[in-house]
Amino acid sequence: MQKRKILEYFLFVLTATEAFFFWRACDQAIRAYDSSVWWLPISIFTLFFAGFCLEAVLLKKKSILVLLAVVSLDLSFIFSFSFWHLVVSVLAMFFIAAAENRIKNDLFYAVKINIWKSLRTGSTLLVFAFSLTVASFYYSEARDFPPEKLVPRFGTGSITSQLVGKVMNFMFPKMQETNGDFTVDKMISEDEKIKSAVMSIADISAKSQMQQNTSDIDQAIINEKKQEIYQEMMRSITEGFHQQMGNFAGAELKGDEGTSDVFTELINRKINEVIVPKLSERNILPIVPVAIALLLFLTIFPIGSFLSPIWVGIVYLFFIILVKTKIINIVKIPAEVEIIE
Repeated sequence: MQKRKILEYFLFVLTATEAFFFWRACDQAIRAYDSSVWWLPISIFTLFFAGFCLEAVLLKKKSILVLLAVVSLDLSFIFSFSFWHLVVSVLAMFFIAAAENRIKNDLFYAVKINIWKSLRTGSTLLVFAFSLTVASFYYSEARDFPPEKLVPRFGTGSITSQLVGKVMNFMFPKMQETNGDFTVDKMISEDEKIKSAVMSIADISAKSQMQQNTSDIDQAIINEKKQEIYQEMMRSITEGFHQQMGNFAGAELKGDEGTSDVFTELINRKINEVIVPKLSERNILPIVPVAIALLLFLTIFPIGSFLSPIWVGIVYLFFIILVKTKIINIVKIPAEVEIIE
């Protein structure tokens, strides 16, 4: 029993600590306004969710579990506080309490303990409640952001960059042969239409120049001249492309940059230069945090629902370890039940 109590208190403190670092990671992700930094909050939430569910199974007093939920949500106010975030947090508490009741009732009325089944009865409500709170937390912070920070930035090397890479693979099939390491210069040099057009111009130009100099044309000399003109034209095209794309992306290009990274930066720049000003002109900008918060909720909840079986599986594994190590015990007791004869 003493081991059990120590474990419960330890899990309480550990879960509360994980909640603090989860909200801190969310705060940093929101302020970074980079769509690729949300993997850290997801990773920390996995640990927090596992600890919370394990406490839901082990704690006998519902009041302590409610206290843990209150502490976990209230820690978000350290980083951002607003009236609406408070309202949503209170609403989320009702869903968490309902999830706790489902888990506890399933454990209490079950003839045989089935942790997986019991946690699954309440996991969806838990994910819904925390998704709602995260979306509210985002709105609480983002509503005071300057216009250029309201729209999330797509990070290079992120999933967004990978998606851009997929589009580039479709446009330039030869990119697939380079395992994604496709530079700006390589994109130009590997484009068949550009190569064909430049080669045709180089061929005509070489023959024209050679005919002006001599009537006796050596094919080898023509080919050499053609290659020289071809290389010079490709160099000019590449330099022009560097300058044009550099102006669009707002950075000087050397040619060794990855195409996915360049086009991702181009998207970010165009969002800030075109979309944000238009939203400001039409007085729609104040609605943007609400729309993104809603989009965030509609993104987090399905992802959380998809990952919840994995999280429940982690809790189940921990529970089995605790049983095997005799820290907790499963005992059988006689119970009276009513039946209809």
